[in-house]
Amino acid sequence: MFFYAVANVVLDLKLKQYNRFVLMFGYSIFIFTTACIGRYILQPLLKLPGSTTIHLGSDLGWMAFLGVLFALADVFYVGAYTDGGNLITVTAISLLFPVFSNLIQNVWVRNLPNGWQVLGYTLGVLAMLAVGYGSSIKK
Repeated sequence: MFFYAVANVVLDLKLKQYNRFVLMFGYSIFIFTTACIGRYILQPLLKLPGSTTIHLGSDLGWMAFLGVLFALADVFYVGAYTDGGNLITVTAISLLFPVFSNLIQNVWVRNLPNGWQVLGYTLGVLAMLAVGYGSSIKK
């Protein structure tokens, strides 16, 4: 959470003027480089196998689906800043991520939410309202 919070502040204060696709391309370069360096460093320490195998079939399809899904989510998330959104608005919306995730899961498995989940939904909405209201108060 700390790293996402820092990323949100940097996006809001320093990188807002750039196009979302330029930012995503830059992120991709650094993420790929960091992943390669991390694998190179951690392979001998964790005794990882020399080659990584990707199983074909439905698992590969799900991985491709998730890759596209995360790329689109990041484009829209970064676009919220570059299209005039501010830190408070995007942070308040991000408070609802667990709520939407749980709702989608319940729809997927055809299950009704229990009382604790409904309480979590309510607290998520209240947290969003509190953050939004708190940011509107002038000091």
